[in-house]
Formats: sequence, structure tokens, C-alpha cells
Amino acid sequence: MNPMSTPLEAFNRALGTGEHELFQGNVDLSKDDMTRLKIRPGQKFQYIDPSGAEYEFKVVRAKSALTIGQVVITYAGNAARNGTAIVAGTTKAHVVGDDTFDGVANDLVNGFIAIVSGTGLEQLRRIRKNDIAAGASTWDVAEREGMIPGDTALTAADAYGTLLDATSVYAIWCPWEVTIAAAVTDHVVGCALGTVTDENFTVIQTKGPAMIRTVGNTDPLAVGESVVPDAEDGSGKGPTAAGITAAEVDVVFAISLQVNAAATAAKSLVYLLGNFNP
Repeated sequence: MNPMSTPLEAFNRALGTGEHELFQGNVDLSKDDMTRLKIRPGQKFQYIDPSGAEYEFKVVRAKSALTIGQVVITYAGNAARNGTAIVAGTTKAHVVGDDTFDGVANDLVNGFIAIVSGTGLEQLRRIRKNDIAAGASTWDVAEREGMIPGDTALTAADAYGTLLDATSVYAIWCPWEVTIAAAVTDHVVGCALGTVTDENFTVIQTKGPAMIRTVGNTDPLAVGESVVPDAEDGSGKGPTAAGITAAEVDVVFAISLQVNAAATAAKSLVYLLGNFNP
């Protein structure tokens, strides 16, 4: 998309003229709000302000409650997104899993599911339907979309080339889902622009000048230095005072535009790099 001169102009271009509640103070949207405003999870848009600063934003679903300035990561790898297939009822297009997906029916549509071990290993498919049941959630998958070289194209009825069984371990990922960053090894994808209810939708900022939550008493922020995740929920910090570590180099997500050595989780001006935005 071509950059616009104001966020509202960019938002109107991305989501339709007049559908700009997210830039009028409402950043906490229910699924019904999303339907009414015709907003699609995962949509991205950008703008360049009169100073030449470039901003990027993304429509996401919050998988934890958020407050303004908290930094977030992609939501994956937990019990609600990993599990094992159940033989009873499973076909090559319809699979029964042993976990309970969080959310509601069809919340995972257009997300990805990969078989990561056991029968059917390395098959990656897009979800076209899902349902939720205690210990027996289900999903239907679309046939392959050319995502894996050498993976044979199949009919919709045989979307999986191999019938899954009780050894088939799966992992699910929806690119539009985020949760609060809570570890120094996290790969931050952006920051919250307001208070957001768990399971609601919002817009996060993924690139450009931003005010984020930081903790700087042990590892202070310095102008022009890297910003990395802190162990405190939703916060960033400066690199280790004795010198940035190799592990920190891997998770740098912003450049500090101010000095901050505050012990409390104060807001700091940084430039988000946008380098981990799926």
C-alpha cells in the first residue's frame, strides 16, 4: 500500500472510508465490532507523517489483556494451540484433536496447522473451519497451497496426504494473534495503543516512533542504543549494562530515543524496527 500522510487517511485506505473507530479512541473491539466495521484480522497499513517518520500498524486479536504501551509477541506454542490427533472421527480433511482450543468456533479460520511429529510429519495446511469441544476440538483443512516444496497437491477430500493418527502432533498458528511479552528471549512484534480486553481485537503499532513501557533501573535506556525485552510483563529495557549479550542481539526490537533509568515501568520514546512482524 502507498504510504499516506496521516494515520486516519492510511486507515481509511486500508479498511474503507469511514471505518476509523480505532483512531477515534476505540482500540478495544469485539468480534461483532469487527464484523460491523468490516475489518479483517491481520490487515496491515502504514503512513508517513509530515516529518518523514514512517509508521506501520496491524489489526490483531489480543490473547491476553493489554494496556497502552505494553509490548507484545505472536501467540503460539501453548496448550491451546498444540496437541495430538485422535483416531476416532479423523479423516484426511477433518481432524479431531485432543486439546480444547481457546476462543469460539471458526476463530482459527485462515490460520495454519502443521504436523510437527509422528504420522503426517511436515504437512502444513490452512484451516478453513474449526469447532471447540473439551478434549476433542476439530478442524477442517484446505488442500495445500504450494507452501512446502515437493508436497503433492491433493483434492479437498484428501487435504492431508496421509491419514493422521494418535502419533500426529500438531501446532497451530494464527498470524493475527498476539499476547503480552513476558521473557527476555521474546521476539516483540509491536506495542499496544490502548487498553484491550483479553480475546478482543485491536490495532498494534509495529514500526515507527512509539511510547512503550520500559524498565531501566538495572539496564538503562540510552539514546541511540538497542531496546530488548524485559522479564517484566509487556516491558522493554536497555541492553545489559556490562555490554549487550549475544542473546540480546537476537531480540533487539527498537532503538531508544531517550535516556531512561527509571525503576518503575515508565513510558519511553523508542523507534520500533518492525523486524519481527509476521
